[in-house]
Amino acid sequence: MRLLRMIATHSPGALAWALALGLASGVSFAAVVALLDSALGNPAWLRSAGAIPAVLLFVAAVGTLSFLSGHVGARLVLSQVTRIRRFLVRDILAARLQHLEAIGQKHLTATLIDEVQRVSQGAWAMPVLLLNLGVCVAVYAYMGLVNGALLLIIVIAQAAIFSGISLLFRRFMPMTNQVAAQRRQLVAQLQFFTGHTKELKQSSARTQSFLDDLLGPQLEKVQRGTERLADLATSMDSLTKVGFLLVIGLLVGSTYAIPGIASDEQLRSVIVAFMFVITPFSSVLSTAQQMADADQALKSIQSFSTEKEPAPVPAGQPAMLAPPETIGLQCVSFTYRGPNNDTEFAMTAIDFELRRGEIVALQGGNGSGKTTLAKLLCGLYAPQSGCLTADGAPVVAAGLLTHRQHIGAVWSGNEQTQFWFPDQPASIDAALSVWDKFGLSELSAFEPGWVEYAALSTGQRGRVALAATLADPKPFLVFDEWTANQDKRFRQIFYAELLPRLRARGIGVLVISHDDEAREVADRVVQADRAGWTTLRTATRSRHAA
Repeated sequence: MRLLRMIATHSPGALAWALALGLASGVSFAAVVALLDSALGNPAWLRSAGAIPAVLLFVAAVGTLSFLSGHVGARLVLSQVTRIRRFLVRDILAARLQHLEAIGQKHLTATLIDEVQRVSQGAWAMPVLLLNLGVCVAVYAYMGLVNGALLLIIVIAQAAIFSGISLLFRRFMPMTNQVAAQRRQLVAQLQFFTGHTKELKQSSARTQSFLDDLLGPQLEKVQRGTERLADLATSMDSLTKVGFLLVIGLLVGSTYAIPGIASDEQLRSVIVAFMFVITPFSSVLSTAQQMADADQALKSIQSFSTEKEPAPVPAGQPAMLAPPETIGLQCVSFTYRGPNNDTEFAMTAIDFELRRGEIVALQGGNGSGKTTLAKLLCGLYAPQSGCLTADGAPVVAAGLLTHRQHIGAVWSGNEQTQFWFPDQPASIDAALSVWDKFGLSELSAFEPGWVEYAALSTGQRGRVALAATLADPKPFLVFDEWTANQDKRFRQIFYAELLPRLRARGIGVLVISHDDEAREVADRVVQADRAGWTTLRTATRSRHAA
């Protein structure tokens, strides 16, 4: 199984320790079974001086070793689940933005939450599996010591029975994957529901259609799939129990069919031990189902691959760390393709430059590529031809991470609810200047570090995002439709006070906006026109040129 192989690869010592504890617990359990069998065969033994202390000693050993086995196993598997989550987050952070956007937020969220949750549930079953495996191994070994022939009969009979059950188990995994896919689709519909309650409340017909045509059928699919899965699991469990009874009958019958195969005492001892192992063995099968489900989820996670960006430039290259005076695009072409690989728009032979201490307004119709140009400038998208430049020199792929550190941005459509404010005096002062000026002090007291503002409106969170961006000082800033959700009062402060102040501090600002105020404050206005191919026209504002 992938989960066990992964644990064995990354924590072989801890896995060996957990297995040893599980086996030791099983040996103690088998010893208790042997003592009880002795008491049944010789009731006078219970009246001996050491009988009760011996039983209590082994019972205490079973409890202690079971706890230790579960304790070690739980921490072992939880550390692996944490490792998987960290791996996924780092994998996503190292991926190309275009690839992440093509995958989609829902798929990313499902992988990070749903698939990892399936692995986590299976991982929780592993300590129980190890413990019960130890019990089964020890009790089977005890039965072999009592009578090897009877143990051979048990093994052959159970192998025949469970080969039949395995046919059901082969149906179990595809059905599990199908139900998991149905649940992911249900989660997507519930996410749509929670995000569009306003639209649903405003139309009874839309609400009824959502309930009848989307949510209702999906709920029924999940219910039917889960019911079939539960029936299959119950069938396997029932067949397992029936199989145990058949094996006991076979043991009794074998003593009549094969004279001398076992004495009455040996038959009794084996049957008593076998009955004690029924529950642990059934638990092994049920937890194996959970582990198999976790194995499928881990397979999905391991197959989740992202197109990686080039490795960053190694530390110790100060020339790469110095903030540039200009950033730009040189003869850049870029084509954006939709989910079905159809061309949405194309940009060709784009030349653009942003200097420190100037404001450039980027305007144009929706879908004309304004945000795409900003992502290219920030190094988030890679040009298909041409190059990204810093101080006129091409920015190599390995230098993209450093390039991005020089640019701050507030992006449109950002649904961010948690924000980070550096706990440094200069950063706090920068954030507080925006906090007070943009009315945030009336809503919440300022706090450095990571803070959640989920209760604020979209416009209010936009102002928090502005404060967070300015608190992390950069030589270049991008504001992508920041004013779209702001009141007139805050738009006026943004254009009349904030942007000129940023320019005076030597910060290069790219403002993407439809507002006339953006044209008035800008040193240059760049117009993006969409007519199959995007062209850019630059108009210099002479009154700012001096």
